[in-house]
Amino acid sequence: MKSLGLVFLIFPMGAFVEPDEEELSKAEKKKRMNVFAVGPAMNIVVAVICALLFSSVFLSSASPIRDGPVVVQVGADSPAFHADIQFGAQIVEVGSYRVLSPDDLDNISAPDPGNPVEVDYYFKGTQYMKEVCSGVAITQASGDLPAANAGIRAGMILASINDTIIRNPDDFRNVMSFTRPHQVVNVTVLAYNSTTEWYVEVTSITNVTLASRNDYLRQAGQDPGDESDIGFLGVNSAFIGAMATSPELLLRTFAHPFHGADSLEDMFRGFIIYIALPFRGLAPVQSPLTDLFVVDGALGAIPVDIFWMLANSFYWIFWINLMVGMTNVLPAVPLDGGYLFRDWLDSIINRVKRSATPEERERYVTSITYTLAFFVLFLIVWQLIGPRMF
Repeated sequence: MKSLGLVFLIFPMGAFVEPDEEELSKAEKKKRMNVFAVGPAMNIVVAVICALLFSSVFLSSASPIRDGPVVVQVGADSPAFHADIQFGAQIVEVGSYRVLSPDDLDNISAPDPGNPVEVDYYFKGTQYMKEVCSGVAITQASGDLPAANAGIRAGMILASINDTIIRNPDDFRNVMSFTRPHQVVNVTVLAYNSTTEWYVEVTSITNVTLASRNDYLRQAGQDPGDESDIGFLGVNSAFIGAMATSPELLLRTFAHPFHGADSLEDMFRGFIIYIALPFRGLAPVQSPLTDLFVVDGALGAIPVDIFWMLANSFYWIFWINLMVGMTNVLPAVPLDGGYLFRDWLDSIINRVKRSATPEERERYVTSITYTLAFFVLFLIVWQLIGPRMF
């Protein structure tokens, strides 16, 4: 090594080493590959340690303050949206009914769609009560499927199907279980009126021709199993348009990404969810989510703000090291993975084409390595400009 040091930005942000390129080129291939592998390997080791500290040490010390489903997404133009119920709100009561879990919202004894209902919830530690338009709201109407083709869009309330009133998501599932593919069903939908600031019936939408649920599942790559086929509307929905989960499940997403995984596919899905937390607004764990939990155990003596700052720091150290390590092993020069790939490729060519001179092998390796490097660069750039071109 020629030199090594720390990278500072007020405090140490990283470290660097400068290898002696001339010595490396003369070193035994195995030793040279070990030198190039040590950087990404240390990134992964640090990432694993910090992930364990974040999930197993810090988050195991947190527990929910109260029961009640936590809103993780609010449908656009839905009753919850217009009542200003936001991500992180914890619903505790609807009308006169105590709400303890997401299942309670699915079978809530709510007023008929279009009628007001009082929703009590906590947000950032403060309790609120809002009057909300009752009903099962569409959170997504997928394109080129029956609902969207009929003009139903996100935010509308599905009031009835075939004259059966839809008061909660269980009602919706039950009435759909009695339909069949390609059946024409009568529907009543409500939409928000900005003049009256309430939901009114959409007279232009009166019926929908259903699709096949099993056909949709097959197109999505899922096995419908042996269940009998039923009609399919092509929507996602939730009571008042507020999709919710339990605080225990939220905590489990942070602390135990592989919980309940029965296969490699489940483990991979849990890992993807875990590293994608920043893109879902869930990491670092901040208010209003931090207001849902209390810190107990040995770490309960740490002030709450400092506790979450430390927990978040460990997650971000994990995330950054994982991303840097995975980037650094890409087979593209001048990344470490590029040099590892060069030496591995040289060994392969030496075995396959034994008659090649060192100069010929170097020419083959250089051509393939730089071709792959430019391809990797193209893929990265395409992620930035591709979506804007189409």
